[in-house]
Amino acid sequence: MKRISNRKYRLGFTLKLFGKNGKVVSDIRKQIKSKIIKELSTLSWKKAYVKVDYGVGHNDSEHTDKESAIKALNTYTEKQLLDFISN
Repeated sequence: MKRISNRKYRLGFTLKLFGKNGKVVSDIRKQIKSKIIKELSTLSWKKAYVKVDYGVGHNDSEHTDKESAIKALNTYTEKQLLDFISN
């Protein structure tokens, strides 16, 4: 895919947190990863759905603990992957 401008791609983060009864506790969409990590850390939840949208594709996954959700966010936003997508 050829880039039209030199503007950096904007990442979109989606986070859905589900409680013990399966109801949605939190459903947020942000462009800043630290706000997603803060939401993961402060709320009590049973299952989390994490999605990172690159504009030309996306990665998503479901997690049952905070450590694996944060690790997935870090993996989805590592420099080599973002460089590959932007070219």
